[in-house]
Amino acid sequence: MPLESNNNGKRCKRIGIVCCEVFEDELLFVIKEHPEIGKIIIVNTESSKYFEDIIRSNFPYEKIKIARELFAPRYLKREEELEIIVYILPLFLHYSPRELKEEVLSACMELQKHSDYLLVYYGLCGNSLNNLEDMLRDNNVKLPFGILKDENEEIVDDCVCALLGSKANYIEILTKEPGTFFLTPGYASHWGLFSKKKIETIGENRLKEIGDQLGIENFDAAEMTKYLLREADYKQVVALEYVCSNCTAYKNKCQTISSEIDLNLSYRKGTIRLLDDTLEKAILGL
Repeated sequence: MPLESNNNGKRCKRIGIVCCEVFEDELLFVIKEHPEIGKIIIVNTESSKYFEDIIRSNFPYEKIKIARELFAPRYLKREEELEIIVYILPLFLHYSPRELKEEVLSACMELQKHSDYLLVYYGLCGNSLNNLEDMLRDNNVKLPFGILKDENEEIVDDCVCALLGSKANYIEILTKEPGTFFLTPGYASHWGLFSKKKIETIGENRLKEIGDQLGIENFDAAEMTKYLLREADYKQVVALEYVCSNCTAYKNKCQTISSEIDLNLSYRKGTIRLLDDTLEKAILGL
């Protein structure tokens, strides 16, 4: 596909990024590492408000564009030599593997109309996306695309795996410390909604039934989350720290969550290297 030109005749490159909202803070910092990006376009969705806000807080007005709808390409003219267009999808899609797969594919198909390269900031996500590469090709996604892979070219299991840097690091921790529940800035900031959606999938009747069995009168979302983690034999909370998580608000949130679910909290060093490397490869590949 030939690259489009702007009004000054410069060749314009545009990368489309499909991203789970659990990676919002990380994506912000990855973008900040690449000042050559001249325009940040955000597709306005029900899940994009937080990302829109933090982008506005970190970049000048003229560098940002909000796409209310993805019209035909001629309505989304290219202006800079390098642009990105970001499509944020909701975290709670993970409760429905079929819906997650459909929404990721739909977003890729939409961004293809406006991009020269696609990035998919997802892992296998419980094998919901284990055939993502074939799925994109089978649905006529003709653009080159990148997904989150470690140095061994293995697709990461999930967001935690990506933020630990590799599948090997992930497996090592889970082997040595079974029963570890991980927190990231994304999971911490969306904890309330995450718990609420979990309860919705279980249903109010089942919630009351379990509460009655346990002898807990006010068996709410917090109690249900604690119960589910206990049943899954989780023993500790490990919060990941890296460049975009070193803030008091994040640590306070982690402490609150660990208290709610009654598990000890510790911290471990993480990394956004894989996210940055994936974007770097896309830029170099254009």
